[in-house]
Amino acid sequence: MKLSIAIPCFNESADLESLLSRCHEVGQDKDIEFIIVDNGSNDNTGEILGNLLPLYSSVKSIRLEVNKGYGFGIISGLRQASGQILSWTHADLQTNPMDAVIGLQLFVEYGQGVFVKGRRYGRPYTAGMSIFETVLLRQRMWDINAQPTMFTRVFFESWQDPPDDFSIEFQNRSLRTIGPCTQIT
Repeated sequence: MKLSIAIPCFNESADLESLLSRCHEVGQDKDIEFIIVDNGSNDNTGEILGNLLPLYSSVKSIRLEVNKGYGFGIISGLRQASGQILSWTHADLQTNPMDAVIGLQLFVEYGQGVFVKGRRYGRPYTAGMSIFETVLLRQRMWDINAQPTMFTRVFFESWQDPPDDFSIEFQNRSLRTIGPCTQIT
């Protein structure tokens, strides 16, 4: 089962070498592709990617000339993906790409109806934000933007007009109710 991980980047040039190195370590000898989405960066992200990508066979990149939003970057990356299981995560090294490999095992164990959402630890403001999100949205929420987010290609192809901004995280939290859901802990 091939896994594709979209990683939107906006002005992440300082972390790209570490990110690509982590992706390479995780993707070695596995059926995983990483899609780095240069989401309209105005720093030297494109130049750094151009220099480093030849060193990492499991990583490819696309460039969006204009940043139309976080969600647009994610969707653009997912549209370039070739895997049966799709995922996205952050480029800022807050999460480890290995978490998606752990999440992939949940699809093997529980089948294609699983929607996987990561869980972050050691973030003191997560509880406060989760309470705020729950009150605001009138639905129990916990760490909406935790990564990775994982689902099947079939599920992705069913999306109609996904949001271009950070609300893509809210949309996917509500999708958890349609079938089995497991969180990486």
